[in-house]
Amino acid sequence: MSYEAASKTCLITPEAEKQDNWLDDLGVPDWEAQWDNGSWDPMFGTIAVAEIGCGLFYSLIMNGTYRGRVFSWGDHALNPPYFVDHANFSSWIESCLDASIVGEPVHFLDGRI
Repeated sequence: MSYEAASKTCLITPEAEKQDNWLDDLGVPDWEAQWDNGSWDPMFGTIAVAEIGCGLFYSLIMNGTYRGRVFSWGDHALNPPYFVDHANFSSWIESCLDASIVGEPVHFLDGRI
């Protein structure tokens, strides 16, 4: 994704994980055609910060109401994103590092990927 795409406003909200048709609920007119032709993407306004594996990523919202929040998404476009329980990137990554230090599995930090 380009810098221009990351600078756009992110439309994803924590409510998306509760919605059956989360992409429809973003309110983007004719989103499927726009996504197909590259003029829109649900990940606009985000950057990937960690690969979980199997096509799943943790991403950080760069712009919009939930700027600074981290969510997981990928594998299948129709599956909604899931926000992590932490209020911002720094508290999320600190908890991941703390877990790794005490031997808890943190898959994007354990060298398997």
